[in-house]
Amino acid sequence: MTAEIPAAVEEEGNKIATERLVFFSDAVIAIAITLLALELPIPQGETTSASWHDFHQHFDDYLAFLISFVVIANAWFAHHWLYRYVRRVHRRVAGINMIWLLTIIVTPFATRVLVGDETAFPMAFTLYAGIQAISQLTFVAIILTIRRDHLTAAEVPAGTFNRGITRSLSMAIVFLISIPVAYRSHWAFAMWALNGYIGR
Repeated sequence: MTAEIPAAVEEEGNKIATERLVFFSDAVIAIAITLLALELPIPQGETTSASWHDFHQHFDDYLAFLISFVVIANAWFAHHWLYRYVRRVHRRVAGINMIWLLTIIVTPFATRVLVGDETAFPMAFTLYAGIQAISQLTFVAIILTIRRDHLTAAEVPAGTFNRGITRSLSMAIVFLISIPVAYRSHWAFAMWALNGYIGR
């Protein structure tokens, strides 16, 4: 017969498990952002004019870095916002959270593909936008699981997570809609500006 775990011990264990998941997620996100910066090309040139010219030649690389930085930063803000309400986590939440972290980890790779010359633009764009859409949908799955299994503190008001769900779904839709646009125009990038507005 298994001894019953005292409520205080169980509560402390739940708190530690949740904190470990949050700390691990923070570390992964920090590494992903660092990898973005490490991949930035260094302007070359023996003169100031040549260096600025080379900087301009890599403008797409720097723009993609800024886009990915904002995307990952918004993901961190959303993660931080969500888990401040979470009282405990279980294996299912941790598993979905790991899938979400996978999308964060591969974002630097997708960024390199997007700004590189080796891959056709529509394919590179589809890869990047697809990863971001999956990231948003996975985050929705985390929210829904937490809400369904009552893993939040008792005092959290009803409807707290509705805005987060709506925001993530809207961002996923924008990324998905931008994919067919990329097969016709590079202006598909402009659609992502909507996510900057949605994510506020």
